[in-house]
Amino acid sequence: MSDKSLIMLSEGLKNNTKLTDLFFTHNDLVSEGGDGGLHFIKSLANKRELKSLAINSCNLNGNLLEELQKSIESHQNLRELYLFANKIDQEGARCISKIIKNKDRLTCLGLSNNKLMKNGAVEIAYALQGKRELVKLSIENN
Repeated sequence: MSDKSLIMLSEGLKNNTKLTDLFFTHNDLVSEGGDGGLHFIKSLANKRELKSLAINSCNLNGNLLEELQKSIESHQNLRELYLFANKIDQEGARCISKIIKNKDRLTCLGLSNNKLMKNGAVEIAYALQGKRELVKLSIENN
């Protein structure tokens, strides 16, 4: 998806507060060097009804992951979070940990095919302590 298209999508989503499921896959958020990816991630901030979020194979890392944390950290309805194949490293694992830390109703977490390494996986494991609703965890190939 082009930078311009990401900005247009973000604008279109800006006033939608009822979105419950968003699946965004194989769209490079940083490919053109613009800030379309950042606009897209920021557009999630008012999606308080969001229950399922998938951002897979989108180059979601670095400052985009930090912005995702800021945007959805307080979304208490989030049940499913899928961030497959985004090259998320140990620093990114800290952002994910902060996202999921207070999500008591989290049922699914998908982090396969990233670059969490041992320390990142440990960070995620600590954040998952006490998550009694969790029924699916995908963390292979890290």
